[in-house]
Amino acid sequence: MPTVIELSCPFLHYVAACRNNVSFKFDLMTEKNNAQRHTPTFARGNEIPPDLTPPYRPPSRDVLYFFYGTLMDPKTLARVLGRPDTPVLRRCYIFAHKIMLWGEYPALVEGSLEQTVHGVVCKIESAKEVGRLVSYETDVYRVNGCTVWFDDGSSSYAETFVWSGDVSLLREGSFDLKDWLLKRREIEILEGK
Repeated sequence: MPTVIELSCPFLHYVAACRNNVSFKFDLMTEKNNAQRHTPTFARGNEIPPDLTPPYRPPSRDVLYFFYGTLMDPKTLARVLGRPDTPVLRRCYIFAHKIMLWGEYPALVEGSLEQTVHGVVCKIESAKEVGRLVSYETDVYRVNGCTVWFDDGSSSYAETFVWSGDVSLLREGSFDLKDWLLKRREIEILEGK
């Protein structure tokens, strides 16, 4: 019998795949229907019904985006978004994911439920900014919803870029923003910028 995991975070719809090839779905209760209990739906292997896949969300505005790599740097993010001022960032983390490396760049992939990835969130204010992010991330990443958790225990829905390319192109490793910024600065100095 699979282990049933219950979470208590309002308005959250969460879909994930476990390493043991069991997929599960649970809809957490809103205040309207909090008297009803929802038991996760389980399926094995190729039996996973289509409704267990995350729904497509078109680019939206005024939504938080979770960043875990080069875009954690406020100056880099401001340049990519086309903003004159550095954006406001808030530290947070997500569960059930891990970082792998694509060259020197981080790639977010599904991990075990207890794995966390630390990063920052930023409020994206227009569809134009979303488009700029999508261009920066290239087509080997896709937008996916996630729940971000803050140090004060609160949480929020956010969108993030997850790896959608060939997993064989990735290697184990971690991303260090300070190292990446130092390498970038060294290159700029050598190029006379």
